[in-house]
Amino acid sequence: MAKVFAYNSRDQKGNLIKGTMEGESRDQVARKLREDGYIVLNIKPKQQAQEVSLDFLQKKKVKKPDLVIYARQMATMFEAGLTLVEILDILNDQTEHPALKDINRQIQQDVEQGKTFFAAVSAHPKVFPPLFRQMIKAGEEGGVLDEVLNRLADHLERENELNQKVKSAMMYPAVIGVVAVLVVIFLLTFVIPQFVGIFAGAGAELPWPTRMIMAISEAFQSYWWAILGGLLALLGGLKLYINTENGKKAKDALLLRLPVFGKLARKVSVSQFSRTMATLTTAGISIFDGLRIVEDVVTNKVISRTIGETYSRLGEGATLSQPLISSKQFPKMVTQMIAIGEETGNVDTMLNKIADFYDKEVEHAVEGMIKMIEPMLVVVVAVVVGFIVISIAMPMFEMMTVIQ
Repeated sequence: MAKVFAYNSRDQKGNLIKGTMEGESRDQVARKLREDGYIVLNIKPKQQAQEVSLDFLQKKKVKKPDLVIYARQMATMFEAGLTLVEILDILNDQTEHPALKDINRQIQQDVEQGKTFFAAVSAHPKVFPPLFRQMIKAGEEGGVLDEVLNRLADHLERENELNQKVKSAMMYPAVIGVVAVLVVIFLLTFVIPQFVGIFAGAGAELPWPTRMIMAISEAFQSYWWAILGGLLALLGGLKLYINTENGKKAKDALLLRLPVFGKLARKVSVSQFSRTMATLTTAGISIFDGLRIVEDVVTNKVISRTIGETYSRLGEGATLSQPLISSKQFPKMVTQMIAIGEETGNVDTMLNKIADFYDKEVEHAVEGMIKMIEPMLVVVVAVVVGFIVISIAMPMFEMMTVIQ
């Protein structure tokens, strides 16, 4: 069944021509227009051009795994010899993410109207991060867009795997902590009150652990709304502060000082820095421009500030390794390897080796942290619950002794 398509095109003199045409598909309409000597700008079903789109109700944020798939598909089709316009057209059908599908359509329209791929992608900075955009620019300028897209997909895949490992490590203690809090709340709300009347009728002096637990239980039952409200207000205020620039810096500085999590956070930041810099320099982007991009990529604000200072020092004539050494935020092995890479002219190779090493270090650190946190959490939960149980049992044993 034929459909009606609205199209924009230009004739041989460059005049803009708008109109409608019947056809079974967009490709068929585009082919007819080209046969008539028109340059096709964009084509879409007429009803879509007239209807109000409600796609925004179903859209969700484009995440890193979505970008990985997007970049990998583009690289594969480039290697197969397809043109950029053909690739973008195919991705309109293959892309499942609703927001990314809509953005891909806009990119295709921009490219068909004569914009570069870099310019079209740069129109969506909230979706495509600086690394993605700069890699596209380097690939277009060097004529190696397929290679750059493969490197970009590899980089995003490694970074996504690293983030997933760290999130998994953080999830376990969080779940155990929530369970422990719920158990304590259950004991204070439903178990302890059952013994209050018994202990009060006995008339005996209660030991201090029991008096303390009973006081906490009574306060929680009477003022639970105030405790819950105060806790939510505290967490909300803390979240608002952490979202500020000073709050992020303070949080990241504290994180780096923590005994176990600090080492892991530093290794993750070093891996992000090394992998991103290696990817950029291999693609032909200068170290100077690469630092400006990496400053936004590294999530820890303390390390990010160090990279920004390195960028400034590099503009004053310093080498890459000198500011990193003086900052004392990067391990000595990292700065020494970068210095050797500068002397031999193989900075990108050294950065790749550093990234590979720290990817493994992060993996080992996550495994070690889980093994260490698991028994610690069990001990903490056992101590808290055990203290509550003992506080209840102590006066009961005294009452049994009196009865005997």
